[in-house]
Amino acid sequence: MNLLYHHRTQGRGAEGVHISSTVKALKNIGCNVKIIGPPGIDPLTTAGDVPIDNEKLSVSGIHRIWSYVSREFPQMGFEILELLYNIYGSIRLFYETVQRPCDGIYERYAFMLLGGFVVAKLRKIPFVLEVNEVSGVKRERKQKMLFLTAKIESLLFKKADHILVVSSFLQEKVIERGGDPVKVHLVPNGVDLNLFRPKINVVFKEQLGFDNCLVLGFLGWFSKWDRLDLLVEAFSKLCKLRKDLKLVLVGTGPMIDELHNKISIMGLDDAVYMPGGVERESVADYLSIIDIGVFPDSNEFGSPISLFELMAMGKTVVGPNLAPFLDVISDGENGKIFKRGSVDDLVSILQNLIDNPSEIEKIGKVARLWVEDKRSWESVAIKIEEMFRISNEQK
Repeated sequence: MNLLYHHRTQGRGAEGVHISSTVKALKNIGCNVKIIGPPGIDPLTTAGDVPIDNEKLSVSGIHRIWSYVSREFPQMGFEILELLYNIYGSIRLFYETVQRPCDGIYERYAFMLLGGFVVAKLRKIPFVLEVNEVSGVKRERKQKMLFLTAKIESLLFKKADHILVVSSFLQEKVIERGGDPVKVHLVPNGVDLNLFRPKINVVFKEQLGFDNCLVLGFLGWFSKWDRLDLLVEAFSKLCKLRKDLKLVLVGTGPMIDELHNKISIMGLDDAVYMPGGVERESVADYLSIIDIGVFPDSNEFGSPISLFELMAMGKTVVGPNLAPFLDVISDGENGKIFKRGSVDDLVSILQNLIDNPSEIEKIGKVARLWVEDKRSWESVAIKIEEMFRISNEQK
């Protein structure tokens, strides 16, 4: 099957990992895939070098231009550029479909993006849409032309041959906005089972002085919606009961300074390790020293990649009763769920796990088996290929 993967991202953060992993998995199951995106952007080469701290990533040439536009452009001007990008994207996609056989266009949804849909209809080939966010939902970057964005979005949801969403929250939103329930498929993110596998980097753990400690941890971009302050509060209470606990917070973000201050005020500096942003290739080593992965909160629409990476490494994960976690975790089987926003409930669940090491080990093993069965990137690719096969049979 010959496919075009269309996106409009910088390919450096979690989106780069998602794009490159999906494309590699599609190729692994026998598909020919060509990526079409902004000039000079290649997620296959940039995703593997992305630090958790995106600000530490040095950029040059055209990458510097895209970075500047993303950070500094006024929102209205940025959205106008999003609209104008359709000219470039449509021309590129049309040229590719004329030059060689194409069995369909797979597009990562972005606000104002119409190129893939337009070309697919002109060329009479299937159009499959991957949705990671929708307009009008609270996000870090506020939108200006929300009415126009919503109109374009509704058109795409109604007309796409199939839609892949990463959370049940998005599934509901897409259907509310015109998507055919039969064609909207819930497919959370995946994980590289070879890179993330059960192991402990013993040397690394000893170097950090954690060899006789039980380690709680979080890895990601420190956004306001992650509520890492709740995790610190819960950890502070647990430390009063157990002296052999450590907390590892890997990454950085807009909440970093506030988090440092809170940790200092609570007298937890010696118990909390914050290495800052780390290179993508080092992520598995950091996850290996964590016994319990904790997600104190998240946004409603996403699908945290580090959730699956922790599970793939045989770690017990604890998350709130929020769609991205409820879609994945069966409470008490492959992870644990606590009441969102409740420090007391989080402390209770963590205390129970800490007092029962065999439970931590058992849940971690089940998590690995569950990920092997359901959340490899190849399983995602197989689902995508199935969507195109069905669409081509119907045309």
